[in-house]
Amino acid sequence: MTRFFCVFTLIGAFVLSGCSNLSTQSQARINWPDSLAEPASLIDTLDADVITYARVPSPSAWITAPKNNAMGDLLATDANRAAVTTLLDALRQQLAPLGAEGATAGLLLDRLRSPLELAVRLPQGTAVTGAELQLTARLDFDSRAAFEQQLGTLLQGQSGVRQLAPATQSEPGRLSFGVVPGYYQFDPQTRRFTLSAGFASSAQSLAQLGAVANPEHPALKRQAALEDSRYGLYLWANTAAVLPQVETFLPASQVSELDTLGLMNTQELALAMGSRNGQGQTTVLVRGTNGPLWDLSLPDNPATQVKSLGEPDHYFTTVIPDEDWVRRLASASDWSVRDLNQLTAKTGVSWTSLAAGLAGRFSVIADDAGSYLALEPSDAEAFASVLDDLRYLGYTETTAFSTPAGTMSRLQLPFSKLWLDPGMPAMSDWFHRSQDSRGWYIEQDGIWYFATVPQVLLARQQAAPGVSLADWSQQHSDQPTTQFIGQFDSLIQTNYHYYLEGLQTLAHMLNTEIDMLAFPVAPVAQLPEQSRASLSITYRGDTLQATYGYETHPFDPLQGSMGGVAVIGILAAIAIPAYQDYAEQAALYSDI
Repeated sequence: MTRFFCVFTLIGAFVLSGCSNLSTQSQARINWPDSLAEPASLIDTLDADVITYARVPSPSAWITAPKNNAMGDLLATDANRAAVTTLLDALRQQLAPLGAEGATAGLLLDRLRSPLELAVRLPQGTAVTGAELQLTARLDFDSRAAFEQQLGTLLQGQSGVRQLAPATQSEPGRLSFGVVPGYYQFDPQTRRFTLSAGFASSAQSLAQLGAVANPEHPALKRQAALEDSRYGLYLWANTAAVLPQVETFLPASQVSELDTLGLMNTQELALAMGSRNGQGQTTVLVRGTNGPLWDLSLPDNPATQVKSLGEPDHYFTTVIPDEDWVRRLASASDWSVRDLNQLTAKTGVSWTSLAAGLAGRFSVIADDAGSYLALEPSDAEAFASVLDDLRYLGYTETTAFSTPAGTMSRLQLPFSKLWLDPGMPAMSDWFHRSQDSRGWYIEQDGIWYFATVPQVLLARQQAAPGVSLADWSQQHSDQPTTQFIGQFDSLIQTNYHYYLEGLQTLAHMLNTEIDMLAFPVAPVAQLPEQSRASLSITYRGDTLQATYGYETHPFDPLQGSMGGVAVIGILAAIAIPAYQDYAEQAALYSDI
């Protein structure tokens, strides 16, 4: 069992290592042969009764898949192909002594030439025992006999899975998963392995697998928005059909609690880690109706109208909910409108006027002008009224100054008057004033800009910002509720060097040689100076979605290396079992 765990740790390490050059597009400028990396295909032919679909990427496919970013140019070389091939050959030799577990790891690392696709088909109104498991993948065997030999090695010592009959050209092979029957076939022409398992499975159901295209299946439609490379990790579930099956296995109290939160009303769940539009992307999406989780989704809000002075280094934006959302929140919790009134009664400003004035979009921007805030209230007059109320009640002090672009105001928040106890011993005036906060703001076209010093706002006025943040952040297409985008220096070059370091370390660990001098020099490729990473959350209507975008791998902002993870995987898969064998033998000889 320990070896089995360690082998799959190694597989995960190679998958993560492959993330270091993950960004992919369907129209890539590098044409790798399909024999190295074939995209997913089962998803195009899913039956309407398929309720779950999973795509597990091949480590070698993730490494060799076409890429159309600068990192892909650096790795689309004979040197990288030769290095990956050498490492996989050396790894195969290290895994061979591990028997069935080594055969499993070798199958996934060396033979898998497409994502491993799995689907569960359950006709409506059918009990879970009537489900059919469908599986397909491209495996790099040149004959059916070679595949059968590997399958036999894989099943050695496996008590839960038995081979009842091998596959032939005219008849599928038969397996038993305990009491559940399964049928499989391997086509040496396409090198495609297919499997159908379940009480309703038959040779006919296996023959029908992947036979008819279905462009209307929701898993296929959702894939286009989450992971369009067809090489990455992708999980999809029709939870409206899955949850009633799962509910029977859960305690009633737990079901009741999940139902109260609205989780039992989930309609769809999707997880993807791969790429979209050429940029690496990891996304989690949940869709449902009824219950607090869905009743508290934020209101629609138009894309920002703010323009920045040059492309920003960092940009954060979020929707501020309106009065109706606050009332729904109070209704879903133990609060009441009376509690809200009491909460704001001491301030002299009603919560309804605060909610009406602050509702809209709030952004934080760092660009060539400096760092500043932008507030786009849904009701500009309501926000102006809130500012007037705060000034009248003494919470703010403002002084107006005339500038060529209009009136600019200095804003002071006298916090010393709000929370310092007047009964405290006398303190110097400078200490009282140090507790206050100061800033500047200006209103332009219904947008309020705030900065700590006036020079930031003056720079915006003098240089006429021209970069639409809505276009730059793709808000028009994605419409996120909350979004952060940052640009980081020299990431692709740094990650490329870390990738090469990882190759060197793996070669040393596996006691083999790769030609490091054959790899190109990074500056020759004219790498971009900056790379982008982003995080966006959409919480609107019946959808909750979180998306993390990155240039070449998920740890871009950390400028880290996944090569180290691969090294840990090597140690876990080879060194630890070897030491355990040594320890067991030493104990045996000691007893003798």
